[in-house]
Amino acid sequence: MRHAVIFSLLTSFAAAGASAADGVAFFESKVRPLLVKHCYECHSQEAGKRKGGLLLDRKEGWQIGGDAGAAVIPGNPGNSLLLHSVSYQDDKLQMPPKSKLSPQDIRVLEQWISMGAPDPRDAALGEVVKKKTIDFETARQGWAFRPLQNTPLPAVKQKDWPRKDLDAFILAELEAKGLTPAADADRRTLMRRLSYDLTGLPPSSDLSDKSDVSAYVDKLINSPKYNEKWGRHWLDLVRYADSN
Repeated sequence: MRHAVIFSLLTSFAAAGASAADGVAFFESKVRPLLVKHCYECHSQEAGKRKGGLLLDRKEGWQIGGDAGAAVIPGNPGNSLLLHSVSYQDDKLQMPPKSKLSPQDIRVLEQWISMGAPDPRDAALGEVVKKKTIDFETARQGWAFRPLQNTPLPAVKQKDWPRKDLDAFILAELEAKGLTPAADADRRTLMRRLSYDLTGLPPSSDLSDKSDVSAYVDKLINSPKYNEKWGRHWLDLVRYADSN
């Protein structure tokens, strides 16, 4: 009886070893070439790309997964995101994006996952890949998150030029580079610039050197042409198109 138990255990271990070896052989002959050909271009460190936060050139890559979670669930192809994406089951998640894998390639991945996703690439590919995380402490050091502070005005030589506090900073930079401010534009030139900036069109011909600049600005802003020009910028921002 004792010998029978020992023989049974040895047979089981041998079968498990053979099964593991078969799994590795299947990966190396079928799965790895498929991944190299269709996936490494966008999901490998060698290519310098990690689209969707996913790497497929190492075991840890598909184990940890990308932005959507683990790419492969060993033994469960039906719930594995990798198989879901290559099968084009979702219009928003289709990989590779340029062309669908052949039915034979999809069956290879399905069989590999059903086998437990054997992957011998652990030690050979170096350190474990970790998911990217946001360093909130570092982000809080950005200027946009710092409390407002009063900044002293820089000393300038041409003290009569600044009209606003901001002008002092501009003048300080000019003086540091040995430059002097340009002369003020005349009224007609100023209104011409305002017209192009606010409406994108040249000014009307009835303007004169005596026209009121503030009133002219109000007139331009209240003009439909102002809305047409600047509305275009906002429409681009929200991705609007007449084809929507």
